[in-house]
Amino acid sequence: PTIVEPFDKRLDEKEDKEEKQEAGMDAEMPSVDNEGSSAAQQPQHEATGEDNEIEEAYFYACFLLKCLAELLFSYDQCKVVFLLYPKLHSRIPTNKDVFARSKSTALNFFLTELVPFGPFTAESREGVRKRMQLSSEAINVIVALCVESPSAAKKDAQSSQPDAMSIRKLILESLNRAVKDAASVESVDVRFGNIMGLSDLCNKILSFRVDSGSSRPVDDTPMHIAKIMLEKNFVATLTHVLTDIDFNYPNVRVLITSVLRPLEYL
Repeated sequence: PTIVEPFDKRLDEKEDKEEKQEAGMDAEMPSVDNEGSSAAQQPQHEATGEDNEIEEAYFYACFLLKCLAELLFSYDQCKVVFLLYPKLHSRIPTNKDVFARSKSTALNFFLTELVPFGPFTAESREGVRKRMQLSSEAINVIVALCVESPSAAKKDAQSSQPDAMSIRKLILESLNRAVKDAASVESVDVRFGNIMGLSDLCNKILSFRVDSGSSRPVDDTPMHIAKIMLEKNFVATLTHVLTDIDFNYPNVRVLITSVLRPLEYL
Protein backbone atom coordinates (compact mmCIF):
# COMPACT_ATOMS: atom_id res chain seq x y z
CA PRO A 1 0.00 0.00 0.00
CA THR A 2 2.82 2.40 0.76
CA ILE A 3 3.99 2.09 -2.87
CA VAL A 4 0.65 1.91 -4.72
CA GLU A 5 -1.09 4.79 -2.98
CA PRO A 6 1.45 7.50 -3.88
CA PHE A 7 1.53 6.20 -7.45
CA ASP A 8 -2.28 6.35 -7.71
CA LYS A 9 -2.21 9.85 -6.27
CA ARG A 10 0.36 11.04 -8.84
CA LEU A 11 -1.64 9.38 -11.63
CA ASP A 12 -4.83 11.18 -10.54
CA GLU A 13 -3.01 14.49 -10.41
CA LYS A 14 -1.59 13.90 -13.89
CA GLU A 15 -5.06 13.08 -15.29
CA ASP A 16 -6.53 16.22 -13.73
CA LYS A 17 -3.75 18.32 -15.23
CA GLU A 18 -4.28 16.82 -18.70
CA GLU A 19 -8.04 17.43 -18.47
CA LYS A 20 -7.44 21.09 -17.63
CA GLN A 21 -5.05 21.47 -20.56
CA GLU A 22 -7.53 19.84 -22.95
CA ALA A 23 -10.30 22.08 -21.63
CA GLY A 24 -8.16 25.15 -22.30
CA MET A 25 -7.37 24.00 -25.83
CA ASP A 26 -11.03 23.28 -26.53
CA ALA A 27 -11.92 26.79 -25.43
CA GLU A 28 -9.38 28.36 -27.80
CA MET A 29 -9.99 26.14 -30.85
CA PRO A 30 -13.30 25.77 -32.69
CA SER A 31 -15.09 22.47 -32.35
CA VAL A 32 -14.55 19.99 -35.18
CA ASP A 33 -16.36 16.71 -35.58
CA ASN A 34 -14.42 13.45 -35.59
CA GLU A 35 -14.95 12.80 -39.28
CA GLY A 36 -13.62 16.25 -40.22
CA SER A 37 -10.57 15.94 -37.96
CA SER A 38 -9.65 12.48 -39.27
CA ALA A 39 -10.13 13.63 -42.85
CA ALA A 40 -7.88 16.65 -42.22
CA GLN A 41 -5.15 14.56 -40.62
CA GLN A 42 -5.12 11.81 -43.25
CA PRO A 43 -3.67 13.90 -46.15
CA GLN A 44 -0.88 15.10 -43.85
CA HIS A 45 0.18 11.50 -43.15
CA GLU A 46 -0.01 10.67 -46.86
CA ALA A 47 2.04 13.74 -47.80
CA THR A 48 4.67 12.84 -45.21
CA GLY A 49 4.95 9.29 -46.55
CA GLU A 50 5.25 10.57 -50.11
CA ASP A 51 7.94 13.06 -49.08
CA ASN A 52 9.90 10.26 -47.43
CA GLU A 53 9.76 8.19 -50.60
CA ILE A 54 10.99 11.14 -52.68
CA GLU A 55 13.79 11.77 -50.20
CA GLU A 56 14.88 8.13 -50.30
CA ALA A 57 14.80 8.09 -54.11
CA TYR A 58 16.92 11.26 -54.23
CA PHE A 59 19.65 9.89 -51.94
CA TYR A 60 19.62 6.55 -53.75
CA ALA A 61 20.03 8.28 -57.13
CA CYS A 62 22.99 10.30 -55.81
CA PHE A 63 24.56 7.13 -54.43
CA LEU A 64 24.20 5.32 -57.77
CA LEU A 65 25.70 8.26 -59.67
CA LYS A 66 28.70 8.35 -57.31
CA CYS A 67 29.29 4.63 -57.80
CA LEU A 68 28.93 4.97 -61.57
CA ALA A 69 31.42 7.85 -61.69
CA GLU A 70 33.95 5.82 -59.71
CA LEU A 71 33.60 2.83 -62.06
CA LEU A 72 33.90 4.96 -65.19
CA PHE A 73 36.97 6.73 -63.84
CA SER A 74 38.67 3.45 -62.93
CA TYR A 75 37.94 1.10 -65.84
CA ASP A 76 37.95 1.74 -69.59
CA GLN A 77 35.72 -1.27 -70.18
CA CYS A 78 32.98 0.38 -68.11
CA LYS A 79 33.14 3.43 -70.38
CA VAL A 80 32.57 1.31 -73.46
CA VAL A 81 29.68 -0.57 -71.88
CA PHE A 82 28.06 2.66 -70.68
CA LEU A 83 28.30 4.44 -74.04
CA LEU A 84 27.03 1.45 -76.03
CA TYR A 85 24.13 0.66 -73.70
CA PRO A 86 21.60 -0.81 -74.55
CA LYS A 87 23.05 -2.00 -77.88
CA LEU A 88 25.82 -4.01 -76.27
CA HIS A 89 24.78 -7.58 -75.40
CA SER A 90 27.57 -10.08 -74.95
CA ARG A 91 31.04 -8.99 -76.02
CA ILE A 92 33.03 -5.76 -75.95
CA PRO A 93 33.85 -4.50 -79.46
CA THR A 94 37.54 -4.04 -80.20
CA ASN A 95 37.19 -1.58 -83.08
CA LYS A 96 38.70 1.76 -82.06
CA ASP A 97 36.25 3.66 -84.28
CA VAL A 98 33.17 2.00 -82.79
CA PHE A 99 31.86 5.39 -81.51
CA ALA A 100 32.45 7.27 -84.74
CA ARG A 101 29.06 6.44 -86.27
CA SER A 102 26.96 5.76 -83.18
CA LYS A 103 24.87 7.68 -80.67
CA SER A 104 24.77 6.81 -77.00
CA THR A 105 21.32 6.43 -75.47
CA ALA A 106 22.64 6.56 -71.91
CA LEU A 107 24.75 9.65 -72.64
CA ASN A 108 21.82 11.49 -74.23
CA PHE A 109 19.68 10.66 -71.19
CA PHE A 110 22.28 12.24 -68.90
CA LEU A 111 22.63 15.34 -71.07
CA THR A 112 18.88 15.94 -71.42
CA GLU A 113 17.45 14.73 -68.11
CA LEU A 114 20.09 14.73 -65.35
CA VAL A 115 22.64 17.45 -66.13
CA PRO A 116 20.16 20.31 -66.86
CA PHE A 117 18.88 22.10 -63.77
CA GLY A 118 15.36 22.52 -65.08
CA PRO A 119 13.07 25.40 -64.05
CA PHE A 120 14.14 27.42 -61.01
CA THR A 121 10.99 29.30 -60.08
CA ALA A 122 8.65 26.32 -60.29
CA GLU A 123 10.15 24.55 -57.25
CA SER A 124 10.96 25.40 -53.67
CA ARG A 125 14.47 26.27 -52.54
CA GLU A 126 14.94 22.72 -51.29
CA GLY A 127 13.78 21.31 -54.63
CA VAL A 128 16.24 23.53 -56.53
CA ARG A 129 19.07 22.47 -54.21
CA LYS A 130 18.35 18.80 -54.86
CA ARG A 131 18.19 19.33 -58.61
CA MET A 132 21.54 21.13 -58.55
CA GLN A 133 23.13 18.37 -56.47
CA LEU A 134 21.76 15.71 -58.81
CA SER A 135 23.11 17.68 -61.77
CA SER A 136 26.53 17.90 -60.09
CA GLU A 137 26.66 14.13 -59.62
CA ALA A 138 25.66 13.57 -63.26
CA ILE A 139 28.38 16.02 -64.37
CA ASN A 140 30.95 13.96 -62.48
CA VAL A 141 29.85 10.90 -64.45
CA ILE A 142 30.38 12.68 -67.80
CA VAL A 143 33.77 14.01 -66.66
CA ALA A 144 34.81 10.48 -65.68
CA LEU A 145 34.05 9.37 -69.24
CA CYS A 146 36.42 12.00 -70.65
CA VAL A 147 39.33 11.32 -68.29
CA GLU A 148 41.74 8.48 -68.93
CA SER A 149 41.58 5.71 -66.36
CA PRO A 150 44.65 4.81 -64.30
CA SER A 151 45.02 1.57 -66.26
CA ALA A 152 45.11 3.48 -69.55
CA ALA A 153 47.67 5.92 -68.18
CA LYS A 154 50.05 3.04 -67.46
CA LYS A 155 49.91 1.87 -71.07
CA ASP A 156 51.77 3.35 -73.97
CA ALA A 157 50.28 6.70 -74.98
CA GLN A 158 49.99 5.72 -78.65
CA SER A 159 47.91 2.64 -77.87
CA SER A 160 45.39 4.34 -75.57
CA GLN A 161 45.04 7.68 -77.34
CA PRO A 162 42.74 6.62 -80.25
CA ASP A 163 40.17 5.09 -77.87
CA ALA A 164 40.15 8.19 -75.67
CA MET A 165 39.85 10.41 -78.74
CA SER A 166 36.81 8.60 -80.12
CA ILE A 167 35.09 8.62 -76.72
CA ARG A 168 35.72 12.32 -76.19
CA LYS A 169 34.52 13.18 -79.69
CA LEU A 170 31.26 11.32 -79.11
CA ILE A 171 30.72 13.04 -75.76
CA LEU A 172 31.52 16.54 -77.03
CA GLU A 173 29.39 16.13 -80.17
CA SER A 174 26.47 15.08 -78.01
CA LEU A 175 27.14 17.94 -75.58
CA ASN A 176 27.25 20.51 -78.39
CA ARG A 177 23.95 19.18 -79.72
CA ALA A 178 22.40 19.28 -76.24
CA VAL A 179 23.39 22.95 -75.76
CA LYS A 180 21.82 23.89 -79.09
CA ASP A 181 18.64 22.00 -78.25
CA ALA A 182 18.48 23.64 -74.80
CA ALA A 183 18.78 27.09 -76.38
CA SER A 184 15.69 26.42 -78.50
CA VAL A 185 13.33 25.56 -75.61
CA GLU A 186 10.31 27.89 -75.55
CA SER A 187 10.01 28.29 -71.77
CA VAL A 188 12.56 30.88 -70.65
CA ASP A 189 12.84 29.45 -67.14
CA VAL A 190 13.47 25.90 -68.38
CA ARG A 191 15.78 27.08 -71.17
CA PHE A 192 18.11 29.07 -68.94
CA GLY A 193 18.13 26.38 -66.26
CA ASN A 194 19.16 23.76 -68.81
CA ILE A 195 21.82 26.03 -70.33
CA MET A 196 23.27 26.70 -66.88
CA GLY A 197 23.67 22.99 -66.13
CA LEU A 198 25.24 22.23 -69.54
CA SER A 199 27.58 25.23 -69.24
CA ASP A 200 28.76 23.97 -65.87
CA LEU A 201 29.47 20.62 -67.53
CA CYS A 202 31.59 22.33 -70.21
CA ASN A 203 33.51 24.20 -67.54
CA LYS A 204 34.08 21.06 -65.43
CA ILE A 205 35.36 19.08 -68.43
CA LEU A 206 37.83 21.82 -69.36
CA SER A 207 39.05 22.56 -65.83
CA PHE A 208 39.30 19.01 -64.43
CA ARG A 209 42.81 17.92 -63.46
CA VAL A 210 43.97 14.44 -62.52
CA ASP A 211 45.93 14.09 -59.29
CA SER A 212 49.71 14.27 -59.56
CA GLY A 213 49.99 10.64 -58.48
CA SER A 214 49.51 9.53 -62.08
CA SER A 215 52.45 7.98 -63.92
CA ARG A 216 52.31 10.73 -66.55
CA PRO A 217 54.29 13.85 -65.61
CA VAL A 218 51.87 16.18 -67.42
CA ASP A 219 48.15 15.59 -67.96
CA ASP A 220 47.25 16.67 -71.50
CA THR A 221 43.55 15.77 -71.20
CA PRO A 222 42.23 19.37 -70.80
CA MET A 223 44.28 20.54 -73.78
CA HIS A 224 43.07 17.67 -75.94
CA ILE A 225 39.45 18.30 -74.95
CA ALA A 226 39.82 22.03 -75.67
CA LYS A 227 41.10 21.24 -79.18
CA ILE A 228 38.11 19.00 -79.89
CA MET A 229 35.71 21.65 -78.56
CA LEU A 230 37.28 24.23 -80.87
CA GLU A 231 36.89 21.82 -83.79
CA LYS A 232 33.22 21.29 -82.88
CA ASN A 233 32.70 25.09 -82.85
CA PHE A 234 31.78 25.37 -79.16
CA VAL A 235 32.79 29.04 -79.12
CA ALA A 236 30.09 29.93 -81.64
CA THR A 237 27.52 27.78 -79.81
CA LEU A 238 28.15 29.39 -76.41
CA THR A 239 28.37 32.88 -77.92
CA HIS A 240 25.00 32.38 -79.57
CA VAL A 241 23.59 31.37 -76.18
CA LEU A 242 24.86 34.63 -74.67
CA THR A 243 23.18 36.73 -77.37
CA ASP A 244 19.80 35.13 -76.61
CA ILE A 245 19.89 35.72 -72.84
CA ASP A 246 17.02 37.80 -71.47
CA PHE A 247 18.49 40.37 -69.06
CA ASN A 248 15.20 40.50 -67.16
CA TYR A 249 15.74 36.92 -66.01
CA PRO A 250 16.06 36.78 -62.19
CA ASN A 251 19.32 34.78 -62.17
CA VAL A 252 20.84 36.42 -65.24
CA ARG A 253 24.18 37.22 -63.55
CA VAL A 254 24.72 33.60 -62.47
CA LEU A 255 23.68 32.39 -65.91
CA ILE A 256 26.09 34.68 -67.77
CA THR A 257 28.94 33.69 -65.45
CA SER A 258 28.31 29.98 -66.04
CA VAL A 259 28.42 30.48 -69.84
CA LEU A 260 31.55 32.68 -69.76
CA ARG A 261 33.62 30.23 -67.69
CA PRO A 262 34.12 27.63 -70.47
CA LEU A 263 34.70 30.41 -73.00
CA GLU A 264 37.64 31.62 -70.89
CA TYR A 265 39.36 28.25 -71.36
CA LEU A 266 38.66 28.24 -75.10
